[in-house]
Amino acid sequence: MKIAILSDRFPPSWGGGVASASFHLSRRLAALGATIKVFTYFDEPVVQDRDFGIDVDRHSCPKWYTRVVRRATNAAFSLLDPGTSAYQLADILQRQWGAFALRTSLGQFSPDVLVVADHGLPSLLLGRLPGCKNVLVAHHNPSRFQQFPGLPPFSRRDIDLSMRLENFALRYIDAVISPSIFMTGVFRQSHQFSGAVTTIPNLVDTAFTDSVAPVDPRADMGLAPDSVVIVVPSGGNGFKGALLLPQLARLVDCLFDREFGIVVTGHANPAFRKSMQGLSAKVRLAFPGVLSGEEVLALMKSASLCLYPTLVDNYSMALLEAAASSVPTVTFDVGGNAEIVHHERTGYLVDVYNVDKMAELTVELMLRREVREQLGAQAQVALRANQGSDSAAQQWLEVLRA
Repeated sequence: MKIAILSDRFPPSWGGGVASASFHLSRRLAALGATIKVFTYFDEPVVQDRDFGIDVDRHSCPKWYTRVVRRATNAAFSLLDPGTSAYQLADILQRQWGAFALRTSLGQFSPDVLVVADHGLPSLLLGRLPGCKNVLVAHHNPSRFQQFPGLPPFSRRDIDLSMRLENFALRYIDAVISPSIFMTGVFRQSHQFSGAVTTIPNLVDTAFTDSVAPVDPRADMGLAPDSVVIVVPSGGNGFKGALLLPQLARLVDCLFDREFGIVVTGHANPAFRKSMQGLSAKVRLAFPGVLSGEEVLALMKSASLCLYPTLVDNYSMALLEAAASSVPTVTFDVGGNAEIVHHERTGYLVDVYNVDKMAELTVELMLRREVREQLGAQAQVALRANQGSDSAAQQWLEVLRA
């Protein structure tokens, strides 16, 4: 069976969840004997040479076009919905360039199945290929991005228009796969789709995760080899940590009386970095910036724990990669997080915005190494039995073949 997989990037960078999910999916299906080709529609202008054994056809969007789209949509929604934040429609429009550009090479590949990531709606301009089944993977869903305390209000018009385009593009989709029970419910509530919607978890290629060697940041941070290091995936993102992380860090600083490190991966703008200032000298901060998925995984493998104060999530690849690294996670009970992190068995779940409780549980793990190691080991065992299992990969193949 020839399977084409559409992903915004390949391999994943800056902790991008959709790209990471597509990366692991392509490797797992290829290992089962499927002929896989990945088509990117929003790749970096300069991409990594390593394709990890997967045939990749790359397409990107010119920077000038991205700027035009962003400025035009910002101007439009500042007039229509003043005082709000709007980026969902811009995400869709700027990805259409790459989606349009890949049509010729996609037709030449002539796949039996096209697996379409929903972020940026690349299926909008693709239509149908002769004899090809189109399967949408429901990762993103703009309807989730409503109002969040502490963040600027989001434009209702922006979300509504994006959802109308998503529903329009569903006419080209034959089946839907959702990575979590949570996202299945969100999809059914927000979309008009009469076909099959199947819940199958995002896959993890444990052969790949096992092959990545850990990179220990302690020496560079001026920490002792046995110091606690906390990794915060995409912590500079407003949804993933930037809103609450400074407050959390200050609380942990007050409660933990030893030197420790906090590594914040992904984008961290000057305003966010400034908000993290004021911690005591015993707290060592590292902002490694935009990293490949492999580099993030290498850092995670050296972490004592993963702190993930995300406010919205679907079925987080960051949590799966922490589990694959035998690292326990403290996270908010939002989205599909409870389908990955099992409270007091593989990590800790906290009611959203309960910063005091999150800090308390984080410090508990920092103080109790034996608990960290037990939870991390159990998280890895659970992942191998579920997201890393052959049965989960076979579920994907069954839906694609049906």
